[in-house]
Amino acid sequence: MRIGINVTSINSRPSGVREQFYGLFNELIKKMNDTEFVLYEPSDFPVGKQFEKIENVSSIATTIPSDKRLLKQLKSLLYWNITKAHEKLDIFEGLSLPFYKPHEPKGLLTIYDIRGIHHSDRLYRSIYTRVLRNALISADQIITISQSMKSEILNFEPRSNVEIVYCGINKSLFSSKDEISLKTIRLKLNLPKEFILAVGHLEARKDYPTLIEAVAILKRMGLKLPLVIVGNDNGELQKINSLIHSKDLSKEVILLSGIITEDLCGLYQLCNLFVFPSRYEGFGIPVLEAMASGTPIILSDISVFKEITENKLIYFPVGNSESLANEIIKLINKSSDLITMRDYGIRRVLDFNFNQLAEKQESIYDKLKGL
Repeated sequence: MRIGINVTSINSRPSGVREQFYGLFNELIKKMNDTEFVLYEPSDFPVGKQFEKIENVSSIATTIPSDKRLLKQLKSLLYWNITKAHEKLDIFEGLSLPFYKPHEPKGLLTIYDIRGIHHSDRLYRSIYTRVLRNALISADQIITISQSMKSEILNFEPRSNVEIVYCGINKSLFSSKDEISLKTIRLKLNLPKEFILAVGHLEARKDYPTLIEAVAILKRMGLKLPLVIVGNDNGELQKINSLIHSKDLSKEVILLSGIITEDLCGLYQLCNLFVFPSRYEGFGIPVLEAMASGTPIILSDISVFKEITENKLIYFPVGNSESLANEIIKLINKSSDLITMRDYGIRRVLDFNFNQLAEKQESIYDKLKGL
């Protein structure tokens, strides 16, 4: 079998798509060692470099950039129209929209979320809706990353053929660090002794204002528990900084970007608790990272978070800063809940190992080839 994968959406910037691809693909190429994989790379990042010595993996550098949305779409249209007649593939998988594929092979589209249908800009939402519907109809198979996302996709386009392959995690990366390593990370990042941790790029759907408002409420109540947000700017940095200033929280809220994986693992273990206040997610890999680290967790009550954690953690209504503040107070004052949550998370995260997920992905490839 020969499988082509369009990885032109992946670059050096940390993202859920990037982490999922590398984690899952590393297992797939070992399991499917008699299958030839062809990676179609973006023009600005060598996605396949780490696989260059593996016999059943090859890479083709395309003319498509990984970002610059309009240029990317133009280059994609030109590239796939030119090359489609020359490819001899059994399956072609895309990891992003729009979905382009050569003419002959079966088309597989992996979708991480469909947030564009909720976009505030009417023109953008209209274009995205059309592109998404065309992709869902033209693909022979859709893979998505949660039951919540599958339901959302089918509500949008009932004709879609959807299977689920959850996001995964390399648990060993988040194993306990020794005290010397943790102390080094604390000094390096100038971290407070106690703090709340949040992880995710600075964008509107992450809803950091609700978390910052909760920290302000805690401060007014006399509980000064700093907040550390780890994430690169994705359009919300100025708004977040303005809110921090207006709430007089410059000493209580710390923004970190460009954090390496080793330091991030340390942050999960050094914090008092992890909070994920998102309004919308397709999955939520930081939830797995926190569970793997044995970190207490508070989540917004969106359906996918309850799915991942089997409705066994602590949740607050989306956008409700007072409720969040109350949940934080209750959690830090009840040590038995902290222990129960830690034990559950460490057990639950075992269900998201890449070896197991690769088996599901392989079965989808086999089924698709036989259609």
